[in-house]
This record gives sequence, C-alpha cells and structure tokens, in this order.
Amino acid sequence: MKVKFTCRNCSESFTIDLRHLKTKDKITCPNCNIEFPQDKLKGLIDVVSKVDDFQNSLFIENELGEDGNTWLIDVLGSKLEFYRPHYR
Repeated sequence: MKVKFTCRNCSESFTIDLRHLKTKDKITCPNCNIEFPQDKLKGLIDVVSKVDDFQNSLFIENELGEDGNTWLIDVLGSKLEFYRPHYR
C-alpha cells in the first residue's frame, strides 16, 4: 500500500510505500523541504496500517490453496481545493 502526500506549501505530490513509511522518523517535501507535522506522523502510520491490515483480511484461500481477493478498497482523500478543516 502506498500513501500519497501533497504539500500544501508548494503543491508537490509524492508517494511513500507503507513499508518505508513505518520506518520514517520524519517526512519532508522533496520540493520545498517543509516537514509533515511530527505530532501527526504516528497517527497516520497507525491508521494506514489498519486499512492495510483490513485489506489483507479480505484475501481468501480457495479449495486449491490459491489466494483470492473478494474486494479491493481504496481510501480517497479530499483534494486541496475542497479541503475544509473540521474545527472542534
């Protein structure tokens, strides 16, 4: 599973594979070097890992021992122009 990031400072987009994301201490935009919020990184990794675990749980094994998948799930986020923060 890959996570797509879009920097709100310069609009640069880049992806990081979940395997590599789990090993990151910080994420910075490759274009402008703005850092992803440090206090949000662990939560992001946890959520994406749960989605990945859920996706993997949808794999089934048929009577021949072959792996199959009953469903594929993509989680799509808001685009920048439609983003509205939720205030508490």
